[in-house]
Amino acid sequence: MKKISIPRLKKEADKRFSLEVRTRDKFTCQKCGKQNKHVHCAHVFSRNRLSVRYEMDNAITLCYYCHIIWSHRCPVEFAEWCRDRLGDRYLELKTQADIIITDPREFLENKWNSQSLKPAVTTTTEH
Repeated sequence: MKKISIPRLKKEADKRFSLEVRTRDKFTCQKCGKQNKHVHCAHVFSRNRLSVRYEMDNAITLCYYCHIIWSHRCPVEFAEWCRDRLGDRYLELKTQADIIITDPREFLENKWNSQSLKPAVTTTTEH
């Protein structure tokens, strides 16, 4: 079986993770209460921090305005709001976010095998 590239694995996992977060929050912005199918899965600590990229506590549902305009343009206020919401878990996530993943493939495969994030990607061979 052919190995799937890391970018493709991330893309597939991101889709599943985003849906899980938005479903958990009932497709409702956790800041302003707006509800629709176009809400975003926003990360407390950047998605670039692979160690927390798929942690449910590191993600929250926000509408476009609260995600892009508020959280990205007012990062200090956003961080304080997240700290208030998460309590001690915020510092745990911050510590975890500082962990550098040296083998992304192994990390992603282990993460997906232990959660429902396993990508729905199959490879087939044509005859």
